[in-house]
Amino acid sequence: MPITVESASPATSDAHLEQVVRLIRDRQATTRPALMNLTGLSRKIVIQRVDQLIAMGLVREGPAAASTGGRPAGQLDFAADAGCVLVVLLGATGMSAGLADLAGRVLKVRSSELPFGLQPEEALARARMEFAELLGDPARRGPLRGIGVGVLGPVSPKGLTMDTFPNSGWSAFSVGDWLSDSYGVPVWVDNEVNLMAIGESLSRTPQPAPSLLYVKVGSGIGAGLINDGRLYRGASGVAGEIGHLTVSADRSRVCWCGNHGCLTMFASGRAIVGLGIEARLSGASPYLEKLTPEQIRDVDVVAGAHAGDGACSQIIDRAAVSLGLAVAGATNLFNPALIVIGGRVATAAGELFTEPIRQAVDEHAFLLATADITIERSSGEEEVGVQGAASTVVEGLLSGDHLAGWSA
Repeated sequence: MPITVESASPATSDAHLEQVVRLIRDRQATTRPALMNLTGLSRKIVIQRVDQLIAMGLVREGPAAASTGGRPAGQLDFAADAGCVLVVLLGATGMSAGLADLAGRVLKVRSSELPFGLQPEEALARARMEFAELLGDPARRGPLRGIGVGVLGPVSPKGLTMDTFPNSGWSAFSVGDWLSDSYGVPVWVDNEVNLMAIGESLSRTPQPAPSLLYVKVGSGIGAGLINDGRLYRGASGVAGEIGHLTVSADRSRVCWCGNHGCLTMFASGRAIVGLGIEARLSGASPYLEKLTPEQIRDVDVVAGAHAGDGACSQIIDRAAVSLGLAVAGATNLFNPALIVIGGRVATAAGELFTEPIRQAVDEHAFLLATADITIERSSGEEEVGVQGAASTVVEGLLSGDHLAGWSA
C-alpha cells in the first residue's frame, strides 16, 4: 500500500485507467473478471482499459489463470521493467542518488559528499553526474520515465524551493524546470525529510506505517509527518519545520530565521559544532583538544561523548533533551504511533541521543498521546530516502493525468 500523494483530478477515463493499473500492480486483481468485480466497471470498459495498458507496455498478459468455470481468464502482470526512474536527495553536506523500476523497487544507490553551501545549479550538476552513472548501470531496465528530487527545505505548491538559508541562492528556484529541460521527463520535487518520512513508512512490514513522525538531525533539523497514510504538507508546504519551534527563552543565540530560542540553535549539527568549538577553546574538553577549532565536526563531538568526555557528553545530552521537548510538543499535536529519529547526528550518537529524547517525551508529552508510542532510530538513511523518492515518482507517473500522455 503506497503512501498517498495528492495530485490533480484526472478525467474519468484516465481515472479508470489509473484504477485498473494500480490494482494490477498491487496484485489485488490480475484478471479482467477480477477487475470488473473490484471496480464495478463494465466488461467493455475493463477490456478497453486493459488493452490500453497492454499497448502502453505497462501490462503484460501471461498464461491463463486457473478456471473457475467457463473460459479461462488471461493472467495480467504489471510490467515493472517498462521504464525506470531516477531520484536524488540533496542534503547540506551529502547526496544519495538512486535508480528504481516502475514498481518502486530500488535497484541501485550511489552516495557522495557535497561541499556545504552549493548553489542549486552546482548541486544539480553533481546530481546529473550521478544520474549518468546510474543510467549506464546494468540494473537499468527500459527508458527513463521520471525523476524525483529531495531538497533541503520546504517546496511550494508550485514546485519552487523556498530559501532554507538566507542568501543561499535556493529561493524560488525551479528544480523541476532545470531537470525536465535536460531529460524531457516529468520531475517531482519535495523536501528531503518528507521523502524520508515516506520511505520510513514504506519500510515497515507487513504494511506501511500509517501514522509516523520522522525527525532528521543533520546540519539543520526538519521533520516529515505521515497521518492516516498521507503525507501532511500544510497549507503552503512548510509543515515539518520543527527546527524552528521555540524550546528556550535564551535570547543569546539568534537563529538565522530572526527568532530566538529555536530548536536548531540548540540541537542541530551546526549548533553542536559551535558548542564543541566553545568547549575546545575554553579547555573544557580534553577529547577535542587534539583538533583545531576549524577541524571540529558534529560527529567529533558525538565521538567525544561516546569516549566519555564530560563536555561532549553534556553537549549531546542537552541537544537531545531540547529535541525531546520539541518532539513532545509534536506528539501532543499529531499523536503519531511511531517516531523515527534520523540524520547524521542521531545516527552517530545512537542511544546517547535517542534515550534522552524518549525520557523527555515521557516527561513532557500528554500521557494519553504516549500510551502506545514507539520511538526509534532510522534503520537506513540513504535507502529509505531513495525509496521514498522513488515511490513518489512512481505514484505520480501512475496518476491519470500522466498516464494520459504515456507512450510505449
